[in-house]
Formats: sequence, C-alpha cells, structure tokens
Amino acid sequence: MCRHIEPPGILPAVFQTLALGNRRQRALQYPADIFILIRTILTVFACYVRNPTDWSVYSEEITIRCPYCGAKATLRPSSVVYGERAKSGGYLYVCDRYPKCDAYVGAHQKTKRPMGTLANGDLRHKRIEAHKVFDQMWKSGLMTKWQAYRWMQGKFALNEDQAHIAKFSEYMCDQLIAACNQVYEKSAYGGMKGWDGIWNVKTQGER
Repeated sequence: MCRHIEPPGILPAVFQTLALGNRRQRALQYPADIFILIRTILTVFACYVRNPTDWSVYSEEITIRCPYCGAKATLRPSSVVYGERAKSGGYLYVCDRYPKCDAYVGAHQKTKRPMGTLANGDLRHKRIEAHKVFDQMWKSGLMTKWQAYRWMQGKFALNEDQAHIAKFSEYMCDQLIAACNQVYEKSAYGGMKGWDGIWNVKTQGER
C-alpha cells in the first residue's frame, strides 16, 4: 500500500546540484542524495502502476497493524465497507481480516494518510459520541473551534498531533465527554466567569 508524502526536502537540492557546473564532482559528494532520488522515482513509478488514475496515492510503503488481531491494515476504497453509501473517492485503512475483524479508520482524501487509529464498532461509536459532545462546544458559540481544541490540549496535556478524537481510546473519549459536560454545566449555572484564563492554557509543546 502506498501513502502520500511530500517529496523529501533533499530532492530540490539534488536537482539543483545536478544542474550546476562540474556536475560529476558535485554529484559524487552526495551519493546518499542520489540514492534517495532514485529510490523515490522508483517508488512513485511503482505506485503509479498500481493506481494510474490517482497520483495522490504514490509514495513510500507504510505498515499499519490492527490493534485487535495484529493483522495488517490495507488502504482500500471505502465502498469495501460502506457499499453504495460510500463517498466517491473515499478510502479507509481496513484490517485484512475484515469482516471477521471489523476494525478500520478513514484516510484523508488528498494525502491518503490515516485520520487516526483503527477502531472496532464499539470504539467508533464512542468516538462519534465524543465528537458530538465536543463539537457542540464551538458550534453553540461557547467557544471558537480553535479555542475548543486549545482547551482540549491544555486539559489533557496533549500536543497538536495528539489532540484528535480519531486517535482516542474509549477511556479518553469518556474523559473528554465528562470534561465537556463540566464546561456546559459551569456555563449554564455560572456563566463563563472564572473561565477567562481557559484560552491561555499552555499546551504540552509550550511547557
């Protein structure tokens, strides 16, 4: 399976190096760069052969294991799971033992990177529930969306990459739901008085 990655930053330098004078001498100084260039070209070509209609699928191989059964998860069209209800162009990382093991997770449409970690039916339901409760914080106008995610990061000492419900366990979903309900309760009975400093909570990366 292939996932999208941005071309390594070294590649522009390689191309520039090859375009400059005394190419032979300059190129010999960067054998590792040349190797990376060749490997990337071969990887792109191999992935294009697999899926010539979708260039966004190209890139390096990654391995995702199902946390429930240990089998490999493969990038597949969402129609494999959702059938006719699937969105056009949608992809999922699906456990290779599906449907016996019903773990899967969505993939970003453009990059084909997983949106989170594989989840079975119970965890998917819990994440949906947590998202509904959390999203209401900013959809109701209580906070902006940015403030809500900042609050989540500060509340649970998460960095930006970790602050995604699609990566949460059932325990973390329950903790988030409870924390959100506390915010709603405080807002309903005491307003946001005393919460003025909530937006200034430092995230893990700022500590």
